[in-house]
Amino acid sequence: MEYTLLPLKQAELFVPMGMGMMMGDMTQWVNAPVYVWYVKGAKRKIVVDAGVGTSAGEFGVVGGGEEGLRRTLHSVGVSPEEVEVLVLTHLHFDHVGCARLFKKARIYVQRKEWETALSPLPPFRPFYDRALLEPLEGMDLVLVEGDYELEEGLRLLHLPGHTEGMQGLALLTRAGTAVMASDLLYTYLNFHSPFPHTPFYPPALYVDLREWFSSVQKVLRVASRKELIYPGHDPSLEGKELPEG
Repeated sequence: MEYTLLPLKQAELFVPMGMGMMMGDMTQWVNAPVYVWYVKGAKRKIVVDAGVGTSAGEFGVVGGGEEGLRRTLHSVGVSPEEVEVLVLTHLHFDHVGCARLFKKARIYVQRKEWETALSPLPPFRPFYDRALLEPLEGMDLVLVEGDYELEEGLRLLHLPGHTEGMQGLALLTRAGTAVMASDLLYTYLNFHSPFPHTPFYPPALYVDLREWFSSVQKVLRVASRKELIYPGHDPSLEGKELPEG
């Protein structure tokens, strides 16, 4: 079984540039894409992450919400009601904003992520919205612990660091094993550090820096090569089918 991954832009967030890299410039603001990822070639209709709502606290949103989600999934011929599996990489507001629309899907979340999202540490409270999580309690929610095989050649990876229950997706492709790393890596800058003292550089938002580096090393071990690792918000991925070529 071989898969491809389609990063579908559902919205854009207006965020400080410094969020993309630890100790970066927080005075300049940029637009960052919010992706909903469609897994092509799976036995079931599988989507990774559920986008953002039409508002996001102090962050500006362009697009988003139900209209944005339906539009972006329509581009691959799918409605949220037809999706059979929804993977939530973590429960920040820009990844779970429209999860309530996936009414028939089995929804996969790391148990640790669920627990910490319901009782986050004070600095992380703005990133978790209880109103977005409550509908999941009445849905087909599966709390997994650690790595988990969804189907042959498709595996969830526990990647703590950005959040305690962060997870990514490893998938077998024609080019080898690829990894959608979600917000473990915001952009390729995190994976191609401009600083000589470290090959990787974390985003500004993380709960455990030691775990972050360990998770990056795990992704490097799982992926067949570095070029098959995809970050969560890099603008260069828009409109592509991964792997390319």
